[in-house]
Amino acid sequence: ARAIMLEGALEYIESDEWVELTPTAVRLRKRWLKENDRKRNARRES
Repeated sequence: ARAIMLEGALEYIESDEWVELTPTAVRLRKRWLKENDRKRNARRES
């Protein structure tokens, strides 16, 4: 894992990701954790 600041996270994320902020961490998360859910929602958004 690499250290990332909020501004960097906002520049780096894709449309299917969220930035999670806590007092001690900035995390990048997928909206849909399961691969099948990601594929299904990618088709809907297209």
